[in-house]
Amino acid sequence: MALHHRDTLELIMKALRNVFTADGDSYAVQVATFNSKDFQVPQRRHRIYIMGIRKLGRESVKIEWPTPTGQVSMRSILCHDVKLTSYKGYEMPGSQTAKKNLQSVLKKVIELSQLAGVKPERLPVIVDISASNPNWGVDESPTLTRSRGEGLSFWSLQHARRLTIQELMKLQGVNPHRVSIAGTGITKHQFGAMLGNAFSVPVMKALIMAAIEASERNG
Repeated sequence: MALHHRDTLELIMKALRNVFTADGDSYAVQVATFNSKDFQVPQRRHRIYIMGIRKLGRESVKIEWPTPTGQVSMRSILCHDVKLTSYKGYEMPGSQTAKKNLQSVLKKVIELSQLAGVKPERLPVIVDISASNPNWGVDESPTLTRSRGEGLSFWSLQHARRLTIQELMKLQGVNPHRVSIAGTGITKHQFGAMLGNAFSVPVMKALIMAAIEASERNG
C-alpha cells in the first residue's frame, strides 16, 4: 500500500488523526513498514503498521519504532526429516499448476546453484505451488497469505513435500509447543488460513513494546 496506494494510505492516516476521544483528546499517528524476515522468522512479509498514541494535551508525541532483531535461516524451522540427495527424476505433486511451478523453480535453482558453486539440493528453497506464476525463496519463504495457508501451498524443494502446519506456525513466529488445535474442532486447513491472516508474532511483540515505551516516555 505504501508504494502502490499512497493516496489511500494518506486518507487513512488523515482519518485516524481526526479521531478524538470523548474528552477532546487526539492521537499522534505514525506509520512504518516492516519485513517479518528482519525479525527472526524466515518469511518475506512486508506489512504496513500504524501506531497511535494519545497526546494527552501535548503538541507532539515521540514514537521510536523498533529496530530489526536479525534474520534466521529457513533451516531453523524445517523438520529434520529425510532430504533428497538428487533432483533427477523429481517426483511432482498432482496438480498441473504445482508441476508447472516446480519445474520452473527447479530449472532456476539449478542455474543459481551452478553460479554459486554448490549442489542445488543444498539450497533450502520454498515454493508456493499454488501461485499463478512461480513464487519462491532461497532460505526464506514467500508471504504466507490466507489462501496459501488454507491450501498448505508451501513446498520444500529439499524434502519434496508441503510444509507442515507446525512449520507454517514457525513461519509466523508461533511456538507449536505452546499452541495446539487438538480438540478444538479447527482443521489444519482452517488454522493455516488463520496463520495466513495473522501478523508475525515477533513483529507484533516489538511494536507493542515500542507503543508501551512511547506511552510511558511521553506520559
